[in-house]
Amino acid sequence: MDQINPFLTFIILFGIGLLCGYLAKGRGRRSIVWFWIGLMFGLFGLAALLIMPRLKKEALKEQLVTASHSYPVVEPIIIDDVVVIHDEGIREKNWYFLDDSHAIQGPMGFLQLYDACQNDKVNDQTYVWTEGMSDWQRVDTLAALQEELNYPKEY
Repeated sequence: MDQINPFLTFIILFGIGLLCGYLAKGRGRRSIVWFWIGLMFGLFGLAALLIMPRLKKEALKEQLVTASHSYPVVEPIIIDDVVVIHDEGIREKNWYFLDDSHAIQGPMGFLQLYDACQNDKVNDQTYVWTEGMSDWQRVDTLAALQEELNYPKEY
């Protein structure tokens, strides 16, 4: 019986790890963790990832809250379905957004968020979150952020 080439085995497991990491990101899971699971467990790790359901927006929020520092939650004021955040530090905060595949992008500073906006990765329908927000919000419901990103307000 021929001996299995360890180098070929490693290359195959490394490829499965990369595939797991890539698929995990699209399913709202941590890609680095799933890369290692794919590398260590091969097809079993890939099968486990594919069996698990995609994370929903609420689960993503919990994942962010537990991963980030404990920040006080500021209750927003809602005027005509627009959330008004009384916070002058929009440009100083770290921001997260959900991309088209519902994967979390961030943390990023305001300038990176602005660049993502300019490159059509963020628009007025994109969900964003930052410290102090109690839930994910669409950009078009955050008047102060809209103003900073120079989105025209619709009346």
